[in-house]
Amino acid sequence: KKNITLVSGISGIGKTGIVMELIHAIPPQQITFLMAKSDQLMSSVPYHILREAFTRWVTLICSREEENIHYWREKILHETFPDTRILFDIIPELEGIVGHVPEVAALPTVFETAKRFQSVWVSFLKALTSEKLLLLFIDDLQWTDPTSLELLQIILCHPELQNIMFVGAYRSNEKSHFFTKFVEMISVKQEIVQIELSSLTMSQTSNMLVDTFSASQEKIEELTKWVYTKTGGIPFGIKLFLKSLHEADLVRWDGDSWDWDIEKIASCNMNGSVVDLVIERIKLLSPECQKALSLASVVGHTFNLEVLAFLLNKDLVVTCSVLWYAVHANLICPSTSKCLYLQPIVEDATCQEQEYEDLKEFLSFSFAHDRIQTAAYQLLSENETWAAHIKLASYIERSTTDVIERVMHLNLACKALNREETKELIILNMRAATEAKSKMAYNQALDFVFAGEKCLEAFHSDEFSEVRFEFKTLKISLYFILLRLDDALDTIDKALEKRNELTDTQILELIHQKLNAYLKKGDFCTGLCLVNQVLGDTLTEVTKEDFCALADKILSMDKLDIGTKEVPYADLLFQGWVLSFLTGRVDWKIKYAFAMNVFLAEGGFSIHSAHFLTCLACTMANNYGDIEKSQMIYQLVKNMSHLCFQCLVLFHEVWLLHTRSIICPFRR
Repeated sequence: KKNITLVSGISGIGKTGIVMELIHAIPPQQITFLMAKSDQLMSSVPYHILREAFTRWVTLICSREEENIHYWREKILHETFPDTRILFDIIPELEGIVGHVPEVAALPTVFETAKRFQSVWVSFLKALTSEKLLLLFIDDLQWTDPTSLELLQIILCHPELQNIMFVGAYRSNEKSHFFTKFVEMISVKQEIVQIELSSLTMSQTSNMLVDTFSASQEKIEELTKWVYTKTGGIPFGIKLFLKSLHEADLVRWDGDSWDWDIEKIASCNMNGSVVDLVIERIKLLSPECQKALSLASVVGHTFNLEVLAFLLNKDLVVTCSVLWYAVHANLICPSTSKCLYLQPIVEDATCQEQEYEDLKEFLSFSFAHDRIQTAAYQLLSENETWAAHIKLASYIERSTTDVIERVMHLNLACKALNREETKELIILNMRAATEAKSKMAYNQALDFVFAGEKCLEAFHSDEFSEVRFEFKTLKISLYFILLRLDDALDTIDKALEKRNELTDTQILELIHQKLNAYLKKGDFCTGLCLVNQVLGDTLTEVTKEDFCALADKILSMDKLDIGTKEVPYADLLFQGWVLSFLTGRVDWKIKYAFAMNVFLAEGGFSIHSAHFLTCLACTMANNYGDIEKSQMIYQLVKNMSHLCFQCLVLFHEVWLLHTRSIICPFRR
């Protein structure tokens, strides 16, 4: 049975520690354990947290014997082929297990693409969970990127995936909108076990100190009061405070027992938040080590030695030697067992750069707590922070083709860029937004659109006119996908307020988008009013005789050769005709049908001609009862069906049902 557990509490309360203690109690041979920690700086990177979790599993499998790799290759391909390559978008390292697989064909709609993406992930997880329980632990879940949360929701709510245990730890006082929605959506279909951790009480703090110092309650009483006052009963804060007291010689071992000076502790200047305590500990390190930690915090919760060496402008030997003091201070810890090989190398003054080169791909470290990362980040000045993000972006550009993470860092330092660099960042944000959209990371794509528009504020409205319009249309399309139709309409109206800055083509495109928004909302009357507002003056009253004469003229033509000639407002004319059906406005329906087919009679043949003939045939059958002419026009449509097959199907459905309510097939 699927199990979902969420552990909440404020920072430093011990959420991760408790979860790991429980997980370690499970025999490892019974589970496939995946773990990842969300990073606030990486929330704009699509599927970042899931990539981190599954990449660790892939790395583990790839390190095993070929027989085991072959086993997983066959298992994964059996479940996911021919769509296996879709998984590479999130886990590119998976190619090391399954080998080369063919590209997948693009699908025509966003809905179909999303369904296929979800389906292949469900199939992939079926392979992983067929024999063992999959235990997935996400730490700092409140910072998880929206795309990962959406995919997690699908995984956790899918009825075919049962052999899964999910544990998430999150800060109860820092919940995002996306996280709140994630929990709400899961709770509708699945039972969630909620565990809330609170700060230690005075009594619990006393018990903790009794165990720590092996002292009696009486001896510890005064110390307990001051420790509790300074830390608020937060375990991580208590640990840091006691370490600080010991380093200041205010708590000391006298040979037989622990002793302390209450008066000096009461007067010591150790107030403030947990972050303040961490900053004081970091300041005890050398300036070089402090700088290394601060730059590492820009990279993220987990960082690679090679990246840090690049930011420091040092070689791997010097970087590792400087960083090792932070390891000894328990501020950072090695992410892999390979890092244990470093200690003898670091302590050997004659070590060679090549020894680090051999290990550099394995040399990654993590901050012991996210509060340590936060504290290290705060030690940088504003200019130093910007410079670090810009330099990190240059490293990413040099080492990967992924534009999203690079642009994310540049956006954090946009105020430090000159005019030419800002111009480049505008284009990069467009690329990042487009790439995020292609990965179905629609909210992240919006963030890049907003960032690009923010950069454009530094330039005159005459500059980048095409790019400005591209940002608007991309934003509107994203609002449509996210069903934020009111936001789409608001964006369109604001753009149309500045008509003098738009071309006629751009204005018409915005009107189309506005009409589509009304159609998606089901507001057909307002949609028809909009079309009438744009085209109404060009439409005239039409008699039955006028209409029949026009139909005869078109039918007398030998053939209708469809070329490339554009028909002005063709889409709006056709949509106006459809809206007239849906709203029961017979007068407007006839006007639109007549206006459209005038283009045909005057030789205005185009890709829209099949639409026009459909309107003509339907009007002849449904309004004037001339079934014979309707069939003749249908034959014309049939002759051009290779260009407009959907229109042919639409006509056929409408014509067959002409004696019934005409609205039903159009709604369908």
